[in-house]
Amino acid sequence: RSETFIPWAWGINGCSSVLSAILATLLAMHIGFSGVVMIAVVLYLVAPALLANRLAIRTMIPFRS
Repeated sequence: RSETFIPWAWGINGCSSVLSAILATLLAMHIGFSGVVMIAVVLYLVAPALLANRLAIRTMIPFRS
């Protein structure tokens, strides 16, 4: 089941990488490099909390095949 999602994961990762590089460049021109770094720090600190919450919800729901 999960093997069918591997090409999708690679595609989404590649697309996100390209879009984030463009967005980071545009943001750096408008708010400066320090602003981009601060946004990145906040996102990297918030992401684990959001993922932990999502995993906790997933473990509470029984798996049905």
